[in-house]
Amino acid sequence: MSANDLARTVALLVVIPMALTAQLERRREAVMLQNWGAPLYWQPTQAERESSSTQAATATATLPLGSNALVFVAMTPCRIADTRNGQGFSGAFGPPSLVGGATGRTFPIQSNTTCPVPSNAQAYSFNLSVIPPAAGGYITAFPTGTAMPLAAALIWAQALLVSNAAVVPAGTNGSVDIYASANTDLVIDINGYYAAPTDLGGNTALGTGALESTLGAGAAGGNTAVGIDALEFNTTGSLNTASGSGALQSNTTGDANTASGVWALHNNTTGYQNTADGT
Repeated sequence: MSANDLARTVALLVVIPMALTAQLERRREAVMLQNWGAPLYWQPTQAERESSSTQAATATATLPLGSNALVFVAMTPCRIADTRNGQGFSGAFGPPSLVGGATGRTFPIQSNTTCPVPSNAQAYSFNLSVIPPAAGGYITAFPTGTAMPLAAALIWAQALLVSNAAVVPAGTNGSVDIYASANTDLVIDINGYYAAPTDLGGNTALGTGALESTLGAGAAGGNTAVGIDALEFNTTGSLNTASGSGALQSNTTGDANTASGVWALHNNTTGYQNTADGT
């Protein structure tokens, strides 16, 4: 073997392990769990109701409640699925990775015990993240039991972490399907769900002082308070969601406010349809 051939062989032996290590690091890339904005109301367009497509939906914070409108109920951001090895997820919510071109994989969202979602949830606020091993691909999220829509929830063009927020309707047994056009790992985070206003007659409180002054479902329905003193002084306000200690603490009669974070919207008293995300 000549000196030049020997040098090329040594170079290959050095470069190949480095490339493999870089690929493994991308697949183990940290995916931060953080909150994201979600519309207060969500409802499908007529076209979506007819085709069950998740992509034609109307999502707006000021949408007036109509016969098909759903109301957002906030949750503490929670990781519901991670298909990467070594992340602590298993069964329907863990490995293996998504196989490109295969039939959509079903995620039974309402059976997850780490991020409990009630059975009245009709759609979910997701943050979807892909950690692909190679460039180029897309994923589509749609209700289980319906035809896959001709639209993508997320597209990537490089072998890097990509994330996107999406509202995805619940399908059969509250499940959603994810189709991947190319091999990739997938992380699904959830920060709330959408339910019909008629399903929100009761109030839910978790934390010392939460909803302490609320007069009851007959006067103030559909409130959710999670955190010490969240919505503490609310009396007749309805459809408020407070997640975090002191969130919406001063609210008394304001309706349809969403506050996520410690002391978020703390001084709001009678204002309505406000959304605050952050401490």
